Amino acid sequence: MKDYEDEPTQEIQISSEEQEAIEALIDSLRDANSVEEYQSSVFNVSKKMKLKPRNLFTIIYQILLGRPQGPRFGPYVELVGKKTVIEDLERVLNE
Repeated sequence: MKDYEDEPTQEIQISSEEQEAIEALIDSLRDANSVEEYQSSVFNVSKKMKLKPRNLFTIIYQILLGRPQGPRFGPYVELVGKKTVIEDLERVLNE
């Protein structure tokens, strides 16, 4: 099993298009109430914004973990808490 704690963190800069996608993801997460809905929200937003899901996941993990990869998003949101994830995503938008 890969330990994400051992990888160096990286700074992230997001484009205006990526910022819009994160805003849409926050809105989607507010309406989501299950692991499956959290996970699906990324795919729904990427489709709506015409982004590759992989690219959106990379941005999300850079914001939340400081790394380009991480655990499955839905279970991660459940574990950490939807409110905390939303706050972390909003923090990047407000920088």
